[in-house]
Amino acid sequence: MHIIRLSTVDSTNTYLKSLLKQIQSFSEICVVSEKQTKGRGQFGNQWKGNAKENLYCSVFLPVSVSIEPIFKVNLLVSIAVYQALKNFIDTFINKQEKYKLHIKWPNDVILNDKKIGGILIENIWRSGKLQGSIVGIGINVNQSVFEYSNASSLSMLFSSNTPDISIDNLLFLLLEQLKYYWYKSQDNESIYILYQDMLYRKDILSTFIHLQSNTLIKAYIRGVTSEGHLILQQVINNGLLITKTYELKQLKFCYDDL
Repeated sequence: MHIIRLSTVDSTNTYLKSLLKQIQSFSEICVVSEKQTKGRGQFGNQWKGNAKENLYCSVFLPVSVSIEPIFKVNLLVSIAVYQALKNFIDTFINKQEKYKLHIKWPNDVILNDKKIGGILIENIWRSGKLQGSIVGIGINVNQSVFEYSNASSLSMLFSSNTPDISIDNLLFLLLEQLKYYWYKSQDNESIYILYQDMLYRKDILSTFIHLQSNTLIKAYIRGVTSEGHLILQQVINNGLLITKTYELKQLKFCYDDL
């Protein structure tokens, strides 16, 4: 895979998207930068982080076969990121302590109940046909100070074992796992099983804010639909459980209530 290294960039996703507009044929490309000035998360949220302390990268993966449903892209990428981080932690960081690694719907990476990263996927279409996906990945690696209390980094969570963690080692494992799961032939059912096994707070009573009504919801996460909607089993006043599905940006986790 061709790797482009930058010292600073507004956004690795934006840079890679602009680059793809200038070329005719699509092949694997990775853009990695020491710093992002306008890093983007899901729904246009800004991804903030210090220079040279975290992993900021975007990878273009061309489509060689039809991917249906389109949410399967998110599943494959989430599984690859999860597996890469698990391999990285087990190999380079921690061989004894237990840890809890999950993917929080739809795109956050959670380690020991702290957010350490995020995924942003932008699909590239030409003439109505999917050409591939830009996979933006941000992982907090060596940063030690954060604006939000629910954020952390690999070095903070494993501080007793790792004075300084290699960002390049993590990058290479991520690229390896992305390629493996992207091109591996798997049926949709097995992919959903893998994804739901790593889903954060699955089958645990959790609190959400319903953004349209600004009300609290107590519910159990039961999985996701093929369209990427979250399946919740809600607790209503009389103690009964009702099952509903929610689209992106309808719900927000209440971290303070965990």
